[in-house]
Amino acid sequence: MPRRNRVAGAKFGACKLASGSRVSSHFHHTGEELFYRGTQGSGTIFFTSCNMRCAFCQNGDISTDKDNGEETDPRTLATMAWTLRREGCHNINWVGGEVVIHLHSIVDAIALLGRDFMPTARDYGLVAGIFSAYRPPAFGVGGFSDKFNSLHAYGLAVDLYGIGRPGSVEALWWHEIAAKHGLICPYGHHDKAEWNHCQPTGLKAVSADNLLRETITADGPVSLEAMFEAGNSAIERPANAADTVGRTHQCGELRSARRD
Repeated sequence: MPRRNRVAGAKFGACKLASGSRVSSHFHHTGEELFYRGTQGSGTIFFTSCNMRCAFCQNGDISTDKDNGEETDPRTLATMAWTLRREGCHNINWVGGEVVIHLHSIVDAIALLGRDFMPTARDYGLVAGIFSAYRPPAFGVGGFSDKFNSLHAYGLAVDLYGIGRPGSVEALWWHEIAAKHGLICPYGHHDKAEWNHCQPTGLKAVSADNLLRETITADGPVSLEAMFEAGNSAIERPANAADTVGRTHQCGELRSARRD
């Protein structure tokens, strides 16, 4: 039993820790026996500090330095374990230092993992932001030769920064998180040009006969309200977006105005 009140944190005992836990590193450990590491390595999480004083500790650099690593809460621990398993590790190895002095954090992390845990972008340290959203066709930006094809022209797509490079683990994390919240990244996280493209509809391109086109000109919306109404229809019923938009009275007026 500890002789110091770690929660109070006024005095430190043998482990030199307050109530929190610190992690030195976490990675695919390939140095263990085959039945431990499998083919992808053992998902190993190294904790800092120890309550013992072994003379020949192979991890002395982390077990005797209470400031090694970073303070880690149960949710961050759960994210580390979840990520290592998603990357192919066959198991999770809680090691140190000494694990016993971190059991309270480990138990809470395992409890989170047992509740259909899914990390958020913030858990991964991803600070995603929008650098390109609405673009009228006259801007001439984007991969479509006909800029009216682009969902950006209707305010229905964004390009993001802060989600990693194409094909990176960070990009994969973002795509999984986005899918959980109903956001569609239609080109996949490996696409070198469009890995960061996200949208709220499964519609990939606005075809020439799609009545969404009636809501804009090359320079912008004919009517902002009509464009948003048409866009909402595409989000709610992308397969029938043209029919739905065609039945709106306002868009009918816009088509008449264009013919005139």
